[in-house]
Amino acid sequence: MALFFQLMWTFGDPKPAVYTDPRTAEPWGGISMHAKRIVIDHEYTLITSANFTSRGQTRNVEAGVAIEDRAFAASLERQWLNLVDAVVVVRA
Repeated sequence: MALFFQLMWTFGDPKPAVYTDPRTAEPWGGISMHAKRIVIDHEYTLITSANFTSRGQTRNVEAGVAIEDRAFAASLERQWLNLVDAVVVVRA
C-alpha cells in the first residue's frame, strides 16, 4: 500500500481506505472490479464508466453522472458495506 499512496495518492492525509476483491487475483479470471462510484458526505454520488488508465483518460469515450440525493447515496453505501460484511471485498 505504501507504493500506492506514494505514486497514486499525492494528496496527503487523510488517506482513503482501500479495498480489493481477492477473486480478481485468481488465475482463472472472469472477475473484475469495474465499479467506479464515489459517495461524498452521504449525499453526493458520482457514477462513471471512466477508467483511471492512460487509455481511459485519452482514447475511450466515457460517461458519468453526478447525483445529489441522500437516499440514493445511502443505498450505494449500504451495498458497499454489505460487500465488506460478506467479505467479498477486503481492506488492502
